[in-house]
Amino acid sequence: MRQRTTACAITAALILTACGPETGAGFDHVTPVPSENAAIQTLRGSVVTGAEVVSLINAERTKHGRAALTLNAKLAVAAQRHADDLVAQNYFSHTGKNGSSVGDRVTAVGYRHCLVAENLSAQYPTIQQAVMGWMTSSGHRKNILLKQAQSVGVGVSDNMTIVAVFARGC
Repeated sequence: MRQRTTACAITAALILTACGPETGAGFDHVTPVPSENAAIQTLRGSVVTGAEVVSLINAERTKHGRAALTLNAKLAVAAQRHADDLVAQNYFSHTGKNGSSVGDRVTAVGYRHCLVAENLSAQYPTIQQAVMGWMTSSGHRKNILLKQAQSVGVGVSDNMTIVAVFARGC
C-alpha cells in the first residue's frame, strides 16, 4: 500500500516548499519519455545545470556523513517537467495543476520508486543560495539528507525555479 506524506510546509519568507518522502511500490507501467534537455537552462545570462545543483547537494550530504546521490535521467525529466510547469502556469506547489504528486510524476517517466521526496525553490539569484536556503529549512534539509535516498534529479527553469527529486528505486 502506498503511503503518502501529504503535509507540505510552505515557507513564504524563503519562497520555498518541502514535502516529505512518499513510500510505496510504484506502478509497473512505463510511459515513454521524449528526449528533453533536463540538464541545461539559460538563466540570467549564465548556464546552470542540474549536475551543478546535484554537486552542491552531494557536498552537503558529504558534510553530514551521507553517501553521495547519483544523478538519474528519469528523475531529472520529472523534475524538469515540474519546474517548467510551475513557470508556465505561474504557480508554486508540490501538487501539479493536474493534481499530480511527486510520486505520480516520477512514475509517469518510468521510475519505479520505493521512496520519493521533492524540494522546490524559486527566485534565489544563485543555485548556491537556493541549496543553502534548503539547508536552513528543516523539511528541505531532511529531504537532502535522507539516508535511504540513492538518486536525484534536478530541473531548473526560468526565474531560478529549481525542483530536486530525491528517490530510491524498488
